[in-house]
Amino acid sequence: MSEERRKVATKLGAVAINPAESDAAEEIMKQTAGEGVDISFEATGVPVVLEQAVHSTKMGGEIVIESLWESKPEFDANSLVFKELHLIGSIGYRNLFPTVIDLIADGRLK
Repeated sequence: MSEERRKVATKLGAVAINPAESDAAEEIMKQTAGEGVDISFEATGVPVVLEQAVHSTKMGGEIVIESLWESKPEFDANSLVFKELHLIGSIGYRNLFPTVIDLIADGRLK
């Protein structure tokens, strides 16, 4: 994660974790007292990040995959079943541009 993105995430209220400095899934589990997060977003296309999302999402939570993959990812599908996780795919850009254009047009976004 770039320093600029970390600053923006922190400013918006997120707890930014640098995966180069610590294991993201372990850090998330520590910060949530072992419960995990309600929703994880995988936006990298890196297999280990999908594994971390499965590990750090709480029982019954959601994982949203927004990345496009160069090759098929491998992960423990049984973890999805045992944790009753919901897996959602999203292109991330669908129907975004008309909304952004409207926000710019009426001055709410500069």
